[in-house]
Amino acid sequence: MKEIFISGQIMPEHWLGENEVTEQDVTSQLANVAAGEDCEIIINSPGGDVFTAVAIFNHIRKFAANHTCTVVMQGIVGSAASYIALAAKVGNAETKIRAYDNSIFFIHNAQAAVYGDYNELEKMAELTKSISNMICDSAYAKVSSDSASDIHKAMDAETYYFGNEIKEHGYADVVEGLSESEETVNLDKNIFVAKAKSEYKNCINHIQQWLDKSEDNKKLVAKMSDCVMASLMHRASENNKNNLAEGTNQRLETMEDDKMDVAELKAKNPDVYNAVFEAGVKEERSRVSAHLKMAGDSGDVSAAVDFIANGTPVAANEVTAKYHEVFCKTQLKNARLSDNAPSVNTPAPDKTDVQAEAMSEYKKLMMGGRR
Repeated sequence: MKEIFISGQIMPEHWLGENEVTEQDVTSQLANVAAGEDCEIIINSPGGDVFTAVAIFNHIRKFAANHTCTVVMQGIVGSAASYIALAAKVGNAETKIRAYDNSIFFIHNAQAAVYGDYNELEKMAELTKSISNMICDSAYAKVSSDSASDIHKAMDAETYYFGNEIKEHGYADVVEGLSESEETVNLDKNIFVAKAKSEYKNCINHIQQWLDKSEDNKKLVAKMSDCVMASLMHRASENNKNNLAEGTNQRLETMEDDKMDVAELKAKNPDVYNAVFEAGVKEERSRVSAHLKMAGDSGDVSAAVDFIANGTPVAANEVTAKYHEVFCKTQLKNARLSDNAPSVNTPAPDKTDVQAEAMSEYKKLMMGGRR
């Protein structure tokens, strides 16, 4: 039996080096399950990003339609992870969900932070309401023994189910290792609910940090308006990427409020990386075109080739001085040529003119000097 692990916070990407689960992490594991092979999906997660959870839910739901799956609630299964935990059973009613006597399963409405006027607040309220309804209708209500109305009430209250309570509300088929007394169950529940709340709070903080970092990445693009880093990236060949990364890191380290290097930027926010790269390509083309134009005006193409190869910006003082020097020499040379007027060569007289002149002189003699 193949084991699929979903252990950690549900995140769009890896970026803090902590225990995070992305869509790609799950799909890569599912891809390794052979056709017809049984699998066990083991979940221990306080939740995370709802949109990533939706994507993972859809992958597992489709996968379960063609595989025999068992879902194991290993420890904490809450928030976005509680949605994922029901995906296999939604995809295949034969799927069995197993929990433990100390497992925690908690549900609540979709949550989000927003800043703005009442229009923005209303938009976010409508969005989170729609997401909450979708989660209930597409998963909770299809698996739970509770009515949709009761599920919504439980979501409103942010409800924590512990041990056998998970089975009582239809979210698990089997609960292993049941406690011997109700008193122990209640005591354990208080402890584990407190732990689950702490884990969930850490998860929310983690997501907020990621969102804040995404905003910082957007600011980073603005800081790179001169496209220095991107131009270096564009000009680099496969053989000097290591040198490029080192040089770029040094540039980035001097940027205020930012310590990301190229590799981190590409891994954590490929959209920003690609945007900077594309801007660099555009900037590099503009730089090369400007050099060629100035070379054409000055008449010194060789200087332009050197400047382009060395990555020298057009605005550099040495560039302006070099092109100006070449331009002045060219103008001086042209002026000297105009001062040295070409010699005038008198054309040889035409034979017809010579004969006419001779005939005129002959008539003059024959008529006594008169014409």
